[in-house]
Amino acid sequence: MVLFDLSAAFDTVDHSILMDVLRPRFGIDSSALSWVVEFLSNRRQVVYAGKTESDYTAPQFGVSQGSVLGLLVIVQYTEDVDDIFKRQSWSTPSSVR
Repeated sequence: MVLFDLSAAFDTVDHSILMDVLRPRFGIDSSALSWVVEFLSNRRQVVYAGKTESDYTAPQFGVSQGSVLGLLVIVQYTEDVDDIFKRQSWSTPSSVR
């Protein structure tokens, strides 16, 4: 059995790779693609620790957790992982068969 730790998946989405995935694989372009770009752009994040607050930064990677579009983006971004496994020639140990 293979398990994946997707706990940080939302934080690791590379926006440029995502655009390359959305265009050809899912046919998302023009205004729909602009909407996704806008969703990913102009975001700011800050960290609070007690009463202390960090400076705001603009994240270069990741999608918003807790949003419907964020979940959809993760599914599309990782959709081809099944193809990667199919291309591998991993054999099952005889003790497992």
